[in-house]
Amino acid sequence: MHTSLGARQDFLRRYGVPDGWHAQILDELACVVGGGTPARGEAGFWRGGTIPWATPTDITADHAKFIRETAECITEAGLVGSSATLLPRGAILYTSRATIGAKKIAAVPIATNQGFASFVPGSIDGEYLYYL
Repeated sequence: MHTSLGARQDFLRRYGVPDGWHAQILDELACVVGGGTPARGEAGFWRGGTIPWATPTDITADHAKFIRETAECITEAGLVGSSATLLPRGAILYTSRATIGAKKIAAVPIATNQGFASFVPGSIDGEYLYYL
């Protein structure tokens, strides 16, 4: 999810970096995490689930900055039995399919389907990352 070195160097050559600033690759500031969908035919992955599981529709449903609830929830078994990952509160959820680039900040621990490239902030403030 990062630009090639040549493109970055070209940008910096053209526009420079303001004094006191430094350029960094986004994945040096945050961990990039994909999502996944538990098997729909496996009732134990869904029935009684309490883990919010976001789809791009949950992100575009309103204009709120934070997401607390989702239309569907998965179980712990669904999380473990799929490529879904539990993202921490404060993760930035960016849609990468359908509506590309819609975003929200996780207000609670949350999982996503594969239509996301989510960022778990490391050395950068999550709200700043939200506005990039």
